[in-house]
Amino acid sequence: MNAIRNFFPLFIACASLNAATIPSAPNQYFNDYAGLITPRSVAFFNDLLAGFERETSNQIVVDIYRSLTQIPPPE
Repeated sequence: MNAIRNFFPLFIACASLNAATIPSAPNQYFNDYAGLITPRSVAFFNDLLAGFERETSNQIVVDIYRSLTQIPPPE
């Protein structure tokens, strides 16, 4: 148990060094920044996820990026 307790701060320090930049909040529930999904399907998923939030009060956001370098910087 002591080994885990001693390792945990090191793990947190390493994780924070490699953390990805968190993008700003999106305007929709389903965001396809890579252009892989048809606009009709994007609208379907947005409606589906909006309905899910209304029914459950839980929110799910889906963002699709072509690469991690495509993620916009926070505003």
